[in-house]
Order: sequence, then C-alpha cells, then structure tokens
Amino acid sequence: MTEVEKNAIALPATGLLVFQTDEVMGFYFNKGTPQIPDWLILSGDNLGDHCATQNLDLSNYKIVNLTEPTVNTDAATKQYVDNNAGDNLGDHTATENLNLANFKIINLPEPTANADAATKQYVDINSGDNLGNHTAYQNLKLNNNWLSNDGGAEGIYVADNGFVGINTNTPGCELMVDGHIVSSGMVFASPGSINEATFRFGQGEENTGFSSPDYQTISAITYGVERMRISHNGNVGIGVSNPSSELEVNGTIEATSFVGNGSGLTGIAGDNLGNHIATQNINLNGNLLTGNGGIDIDNATNDGVRVINAGNPSNQNTSYEKNGFEVAGAEDNGFYAGRADKNGVYVNDSGEDGIHIKKAGNPTNTNSSYKDNGLEIEGAGGNGIYIGYSDYSAIEIGKANQHGIKIDDAGGFGLDIGNTGSCAISISQAGIDGVRVAEAGLPTSHILSNDKNGFEVAGAEGNGLYVGRADEKGIYVNESGSDGVYVNKVGNPSILVNSNTKNGFEVAGAEDVGLYVGNADNYGVQINKTGELGIWINETGGSGIVITDAGSHGLSITEAGANGIEISDAGKDGVKVTSAGNPSNTITSNYNNGIEVAGTEGYGLYVGQADLHGILVWKTILNGIHVGWAGEDGICVNNAVKDGVSVGWAGEDGFYVHNAGDPSTISTSSYENGFEVAGAEGHGMFVGQADMDGVHIKKAGTISTTSSSTLDNGVEIEGAAGYGMYVGNSGNDGVYLANSGGDGCYVYEAEDYGFKAANVGLDGFYVQYPGDDGFYVYSATDDGLYVNNAGDRAIYSRTTDASNEWGLYTPDKIYANNVTSKGSSSYAKNAGNYSLEPGDIVCIAGGWEENVLDGAGFPVVNISKATKSNSQAVFGVVEYKVNIREEYEEAPKGESPELKKSFEHADGNIMQGDYLSVIVFGQADVKINTKENIRPGEPLTVSEDGARKIRTTEINGISIAENVGLLGKALEDSNGKEKIKVFINCK
Repeated sequence: MTEVEKNAIALPATGLLVFQTDEVMGFYFNKGTPQIPDWLILSGDNLGDHCATQNLDLSNYKIVNLTEPTVNTDAATKQYVDNNAGDNLGDHTATENLNLANFKIINLPEPTANADAATKQYVDINSGDNLGNHTAYQNLKLNNNWLSNDGGAEGIYVADNGFVGINTNTPGCELMVDGHIVSSGMVFASPGSINEATFRFGQGEENTGFSSPDYQTISAITYGVERMRISHNGNVGIGVSNPSSELEVNGTIEATSFVGNGSGLTGIAGDNLGNHIATQNINLNGNLLTGNGGIDIDNATNDGVRVINAGNPSNQNTSYEKNGFEVAGAEDNGFYAGRADKNGVYVNDSGEDGIHIKKAGNPTNTNSSYKDNGLEIEGAGGNGIYIGYSDYSAIEIGKANQHGIKIDDAGGFGLDIGNTGSCAISISQAGIDGVRVAEAGLPTSHILSNDKNGFEVAGAEGNGLYVGRADEKGIYVNESGSDGVYVNKVGNPSILVNSNTKNGFEVAGAEDVGLYVGNADNYGVQINKTGELGIWINETGGSGIVITDAGSHGLSITEAGANGIEISDAGKDGVKVTSAGNPSNTITSNYNNGIEVAGTEGYGLYVGQADLHGILVWKTILNGIHVGWAGEDGICVNNAVKDGVSVGWAGEDGFYVHNAGDPSTISTSSYENGFEVAGAEGHGMFVGQADMDGVHIKKAGTISTTSSSTLDNGVEIEGAAGYGMYVGNSGNDGVYLANSGGDGCYVYEAEDYGFKAANVGLDGFYVQYPGDDGFYVYSATDDGLYVNNAGDRAIYSRTTDASNEWGLYTPDKIYANNVTSKGSSSYAKNAGNYSLEPGDIVCIAGGWEENVLDGAGFPVVNISKATKSNSQAVFGVVEYKVNIREEYEEAPKGESPELKKSFEHADGNIMQGDYLSVIVFGQADVKINTKENIRPGEPLTVSEDGARKIRTTEINGISIAENVGLLGKALEDSNGKEKIKVFINCK
C-alpha cells in the first residue's frame, strides 16, 4: 500500500506490519497505539553505501574501532584529534568540504579510547591553538571566551561590539578594567572642557571627574558642571573659572572655626551656640533646629532627648528612668527613620535589652523576660515582629549558642510563613535539632528524642507534620541510611515487631491500619518493580489487605515473576471482594471460600488471556460453574483458541442463565434448550467477534423454504416460520452492534419502516465503531432519520479522525427552528497576574498550551487582563470560567473504556492558571469605563477600567484615529451602566 493508504488505516493494532510501496519503501510496523499510531520502518540500512537523508541518532552509543583517518572526508578518532587538534592556522589550506548531506552525528558520549569518534564538547575543550607560533590570516574570534594565562574566567575579554574588558566580560566602553591600573610612564587623555570630564568616576554615563579646559589648568566636574578650578598660577576657584587669589569662592563658606581676628569677615550674625552655656530653656517659637551637624549631647543629668508630646497622641506615658531618647507620647511613630545608609537603629553596647518594647498596640497580656535580649517585646496587639518584604533573609542569625529562634508560648502559630520566594526556613548548621517543637497545642504528653534530628516534634495536639498542599512531593526523602520513613508506634498496638532490613516505609506496630489511604485518584499503592514480594505482611490480627473504595482496580498486578497472589493460610476467605465498582446489590456467602465476590458492577471473574483453560474445575460435587447473581456477565469469554464454553453432556439445558443483571421480568422455558436465558438486564446474548456469522440459525420452526447468505453476517436466519428477528421488549438496546465490517444495519427494501424503535430505555439506534458510515440512508421518500423524542441527545457522534472531522457531515443546509447565533468563542488560559470575571477584556500574553484535552481539542491561547500597555494585542471578552470534565466513553465488552476530556461551564472568578471561554467575535456584555458617555456604533478600545471610545484627532479637516487595538463597536448607550452590549470584532 502507499504511504497515504497506510496513514489512513483506522485504529491500527499495536505491532501491525504493512509494506509501503512509495516514498521510502519497506516494511513498517505500528510502534504506537491504535488511537495514536507511530509507524517505524523495519528495512535494514546499508550504512556502507549510504547517503544520509536525516540525522544519525546513536542513542548515547558511540562509533568504535575506527582506523586513523587518511582522507579529508574520514571521521576523526580521539587519538587523531588529541595529536593534531592544534591547527597551525597560518599554514593550512583545506582541500575539500566534509559533506554529511546537511546532517550531523548526534548523541555521541565523550570518547574514552583513541579509536572513538570525538564529540563537539571534547574538541572544544582540547583543541587549543598554538597562538604563540602563529601568523593569522583572518580575524581571531574568541566566541565569548577569555584570553587567560591559566584558561580561567579572567584576563582579557573582547565583546562583540569591540569593547575590551580586563577581568570583566561586560565592558561598557572601549576599555574597561575591573581592578587597579599602574603605569610606569605617563597617561595621556584629551583635555576635555568645563562640562565634559576626561577622567571620570563610574561605569555608565556619569559625567563626574577631571578635565583640563585651559592651558596648564585642572577642573573638577560633578554631574557635567565645573565646580572647582586650579589655574596655572596655583590659584583655586570654587564656582569661579578665573580665580584672582589663592582661594576665591562664589558662594557661602561654612567652617567650624576661623583663625585670626576675623576683622575682614562680613555677613556674620546670631549666637555662637557652639561655645555657649544656656542659662534657661531655648524657646524655638515654632521654629526648628536645622543644619547637618546633628545633635551631640556630651553629658545629660536626665534624658538625653525627651519628647513629651509629638502631635496629638491618644495617651502619654513618662519614664522615671534616665533615657538616652524618650518619647512620652506620639500621635504617629515614636521613632521613624526615613532612610539610613547603614543601620536604622544601632546599639553598640547595652547593659540590658538592646531594644525593649513594653506594649505595642493593645495586647491582651504582657510577659517580661529575665534575660538581656537584643530585642524584647513584652506584648503586642498584632505581630511581635512583622516584615512586609525583605530582599534577602527576613531574619538572619549569624550564630546562636542556643536557640536560633525560640517560641515559648504561641496562642496561634509558633511560626507562620505566608509566602517566600526562596527557602522559608534555611538552617546551614545546627548543633542539635534543626527545628524542634517541644509542644504544639496541648498534647496529652510529649517525648523528646535523644538524637540530633533535622525536624523534631516532641508532642502535638494535632498532626506532627501536616502538608496542606505541595505541587510536587508531600514528603521527599532523597537518601536515608536506614528506613526512609520509620513509624515505631501508632496508637496502642498489642505488640511491636521491628524489621532488620532497611525499608522504604516501616511501621513497627499499629493499633489499627499499618498503611491507610483514604482516597487516591490513581493508585492507592503502586509498586513499579520489586525483586521479590510486591507486598509482604508478616502477621496481622485482621485482614492482610483491606481496600474500602477504589476508583479503578482494587488490586492490579501487571506482571509477577512468581504467583500474582499467594495465600499460604487464611482463617476465612482467601480473597474476598465485598463490592467491585457499584453493583446494584451484594450477597455475602456463609462459607469460607477460596475467592468470594459478594457483588461486582462488571465481571465476577475476568480472564484476559490464558494459554490453557481460563477456568478449570477438575471435580465438583454440584455445579461446575455456578453464578448466583452477576451485575453484568455471569461468564464472559473474550478470546478462545478452542471452545469458549464447552458442555459435553447436560441432563437439562446445555447452558442456562436464570438471572443476568436485574431484568424487569423473568420468563422460564418449559423446554430443554441448548441455550436459555430466563431474564437479562442487558443483552440476552452478546458476540464481540465472529469470523463467520455471529449467530447462525438454519431453521426456526417448521418452514419448507430456506435461503443461505454467502456473507459473514451478524445474525443469519436461513428460514423462520414467524419473524426473522422479534424483540418484544428490551430494557436497554433492542439490537446492539459494537463493530461491523460493513453496514451496521442494512435494509434493502421496506414497505413501511426500514428500521423502527418504538419504545426503548436508552438509545434508539447506537453505533459504536462503524467501519464506514455510522448511519447511511440511500433513498427515503420521507424522513431519512426521524427522532420524535430523545431523553438525552437526539444525535450524538464522535469520529476517530485526528482533527475530529466530521461528526456530522452533509452537503445540504441544516434546518432547525431553535438555533440561535450569538457569536464565536475560543478557549484560553489566564496566564496573567490578575483574576478575571465575565465582561473583562483580555489580551494575548504570548504562547499557548498544547494538547490540553489529550488530543480532543485545539491548542489553548495564553491571555492576560487587558491594560493600556498591551491594548494592541486585544483578544476578546471573558464569557465564563471552564473546567476540564473527564468521563469514560462506553467501550465494547472486554475493552477498557477510553477516558475523554472536554471543557464544561464553571462558576466563579478565573484565577491565574484557570481556563476560560472568550468571545472573539459577536455580541458580548463588556465592562466599560463609567466616566465615558458611549453611544451606539462608536468603536471601542482598552483602558485600565474597561472599554473606552477610540479618540480621534482632526488635522486639516481629516479625522485620524489613535493607534490602539480595536475591540469592537458599541450596540447601546452607556447611560451610567457598568456593562454594555458590544459587537466584538478585534480585526
């Protein structure tokens, strides 16, 4: 077959082998699944006489046993590279190209032997060029590397723009040096000017330094302005470009003292407070003490600085002690440091507490420490210490001889960490426990460990360790010298039994369940691979394994080297299943059985493949196989090389089913039948696959004429005295065809109905996997398909095509009297930092998320809330939030149901990472800027508060609209509304 025919095979089985006759001919087999095929060619490749058409993937293997290269197109060995990697570029001429047909050898490991092919990394590391004996014939490209004596990341670095850095790989100018510059000779530079420094300080555009704007002069410049000049005669000018004396200042001079009598000084007024003893209080009369000299109090008999009232405080409290700084009452902050280049508060030496706070706010209680603390807070109405944000550690303790952080008593959380960009708690080294909790809450008792633990909880009223949510592992043990997790005692077990081995999880004794899983969406316990026993239980007072509720299999064994389940001795049932799935009823046996199934929604016993007998009963006193009650099939044979069920001799019915499922009624035959079903909730007989007729009846009743078909039919009746097939009443499907090679139901000619389902409980006509058309009507004088009343979907279809086309296909128009057209919407994902709600405008945030619905949907676009800055990328308007719905589709018996995902409507705001439906074309209710008066027909764009009008400017009689993203046009007046109807058209 051709490549197109191969790729068009519907649901090819895994391992299916076909021969392709065009393109790259050869045998191909399906490496993937029927739903997602992956065709791989089997044809051998003659690498000795081969022109590569794609990359050669060695899958981490290497080419070995190469001989030394002799011609330029040979692959090089490691030995050849080591001996010849240094290329004398000054004396080298290539004679021809190395042609790999535009492909490369990939996934090579590092070479270890001289005959190994060399990787790029090995060549890059070892191909040093002898530049010391080299004449260059072209520019030397460093490729972001250094010129260094020892090969390290230091020395000379040349950037792509030609800038040179010494000890820096980010030069910001022609030459930048990270370090000292020493010259034994003179250093020359351009003279500069009065506002352009030649010698500058800084690495950016700072214009601060020195220049020589005139002959034999030096000018000092800051921020591009000349501040001081030293002329050729030695005169110094500050604010003066041509000083006429040794020092000339154009401005005010401040000094701590002047030497001399000062007779020539002018403009001096005020009191010399620097050499003054006050005899009374200084009344500033509403003025301030200003200046940049600070306040220096050499010796104060009382408080150094005392503030009785700052503003209008609600209360004041005066201290009786002699304080360096005292504030009796302040309307706002008692002490406020707006900015300190070093410490906000610095205490060099303190006899008691460094900082002591008696009350902060209105605490319910205070508690004073008897120790001399760096910071002591007796009581706080809110947090004892609150840190809104810290670029580094919120609290750093360089060294503590005892506790790094100790909390004696906490009414709420001892330590509560809301959100942290890095480690919430980082402990580099601890002499004893890393974190130790003596008591959490009011435990009944606590037990201290003698070991030095990373994390120790001596007693807890609730959980010793509680993980509310972890995006990855709840508890992760990378490496453990003994048990990964060890539980010595749970509750009050009757006995403790310790293991002598190093276990991943060990429970020495438990009063109840050793390992309990309340609910697991996948497996309760999964063992990927085990050398011996998957689960071993030495001794238990009750059941060895109890599974109360399982979403999938109660116990699943994929592969076992020995017995899947072995029970040496059981006091009661060897294996007991109380309820599998959701059976309509359960019935418990009074006997001790090998395997007991009280109730099952599916099969009581299912055997997928058995090389011998699926079930062998060697000898039985009563029935060989007795099924008292089954929610689905009493006996199901999926595939049998010989007989599925063989009855050698039966005194009454060859095969008798009294009750299958929960049929609405039971009718027993008085005849001795080959096959009798008294009552069935589902199918009376189901045939999954038959190579010939599914059911063949030569004669039914007394009939003289029969007619045999040459085709392999689902049901063939050569002759019947009455109806060919008659179904009086069916609780489920009247006729069910799971898979048909041709037509599921074929009616050649009918005087009245070709197919009629008068009253059925579920589907009137249901086709699961048709080979061609699910429903085909060649010619109908009236309705081709008529559905009068359907409890669920009148028509439901899903194709196996990769693009899901076409569930419903017709070249004619579709007519319906209840179809509405509102607009087109698309699914998206909130990738922004703001939550969204219906009516919000959203813009494209860049990128998309593929395969959200596992092949059942298109890629989902990443969006974010619209702002003025991203208005050009407007995408649409939020319609509503959606969640991913998962449901299993019905599958033929014996096959696993397929999980299908789809989007469904959900209530609530759309948070970051949620999915949503966005109206991209058509009518939508949109939030608007309530400050604007919007009229119908006006074009709208994005603002911070919702949609707004696009503004226009008139130039020379021509109206020009602003260059912003178009959202759509208003359909109604705003009139003070928060939302209006808008026709969305982002084009």
